[in-house]
Amino acid sequence: MNKFIVSDSFKSSFEKAIHYSITNYDNITIAVELLDQVDGIISDVLGMDITNSLKKKKVIQVQYENQKKILNLISFKSKNNNIQTSQIIIASFITFQYLENLMLQYPKIDFIYIPWLPEEKIKISTYKNFSLLN
Repeated sequence: MNKFIVSDSFKSSFEKAIHYSITNYDNITIAVELLDQVDGIISDVLGMDITNSLKKKKVIQVQYENQKKILNLISFKSKNNNIQTSQIIIASFITFQYLENLMLQYPKIDFIYIPWLPEEKIKISTYKNFSLLN
């Protein structure tokens, strides 16, 4: 069963993902609908060097508090081959349909979900197949 946090901003989502990854996960994946969505809010948080490298390579290694982490980028059209069970996915401003697709593909992966539209926040609150991430 998936575990979730619902968030309103990429910055707070990334901070939560880093926090959880220190003890629980090896990788952090950022899921977007389109790769162009990485420019803007996400690049403001990650910085242009990391963002450009991530867009180009889709998988990069970063260091945070003396721990090496793998940062993955997937989009709706990508093959999602880099998904492993020891990670958390930041579902960044994606539609509920794409989120459901990811949940079906990866039922044991934990998510931080940033809804694309306000009504999608309501949808996730009625979804039965998940529990909240502590």
